[in-house]
Amino acid sequence: MFQFAYRQLELLPIQPQGEVQDVAVFTGEHYSKNELERKLEQCESNLCLENL
Repeated sequence: MFQFAYRQLELLPIQPQGEVQDVAVFTGEHYSKNELERKLEQCESNLCLENL
């Protein structure tokens, strides 16, 4: 797991007790939920992570 805040990156090891799905957390007010969903769905269908 990683966290980026105040221009600093922090890496934290995690040891899940079971299966954990991938997750992305976007903080801030300048993100468009609809645009992020559209781009993520496009990446899933193309199996790529370009232009996120």
